Amino acid sequence: MTRVAVVGAGISGLAAAYALQLRGLEVVVLEQAGSVGGRMQTRSEQGFTWDAGAQFMLPHYRYMRRLMAKLSVSFSRHVVPPVTATVLPGRRIYYTRAGSAIGVLRHPALSRRTRARLGRLMWIAWRYRHRIDWYHPERTAPFDTDSLRAWGDRVLGPDAVDWLLAPSTSGLFFWEAEETPWRYAAALALAAAAGGCCVIALDGGMGAVPQAHVRFLDTRLRTAGHQV
Repeated sequence: MTRVAVVGAGISGLAAAYALQLRGLEVVVLEQAGSVGGRMQTRSEQGFTWDAGAQFMLPHYRYMRRLMAKLSVSFSRHVVPPVTATVLPGRRIYYTRAGSAIGVLRHPALSRRTRARLGRLMWIAWRYRHRIDWYHPERTAPFDTDSLRAWGDRVLGPDAVDWLLAPSTSGLFFWEAEETPWRYAAALALAAAAGGCCVIALDGGMGAVPQAHVRFLDTRLRTAGHQV
């Protein structure tokens, strides 16, 4: 039997080790730290429990959902209200209903020019909806040549990026507009047009997924690597 060592017990290493083991290989996972999960850990201290890294998943993470089903990890779906809040100059808070085109276009921070152009984003997202795939980003290569910042500034206007698009991407993916491909903005626009989106929260925290892997894998913690 072929023996394989996977270095690192983060979710990527654990998932790879589990997949290899299902294919009949003998796998051992080596982790330098004293716990598994990496950035996908749930911690508890002084009566509080929190996710140290990833806090939720989106429903279209279909591969992860299949993996959780194999590992018997339970989860709950939570509808995210399509409402965002913006702090405007003067400390005034403006609430936008993202699932309503009228609500978005009424945002007081947007110029008339930007409001007139904002519908273009929805139209482009709808036109290319069959090519916007989170798992096959290469399909968008022919029309995805700009960052969200470059594309948004040119096509919509800087105010649309600053007040609508950048907060959404940074809140969901922790990416700045300058490093976000604009196809993600298109996908978010489709979700907004549908009236919001759902997120998946795991019962017991996100750390339940790596912990479930450990039940099936030979995982060795506090293992120092000297030479590979």
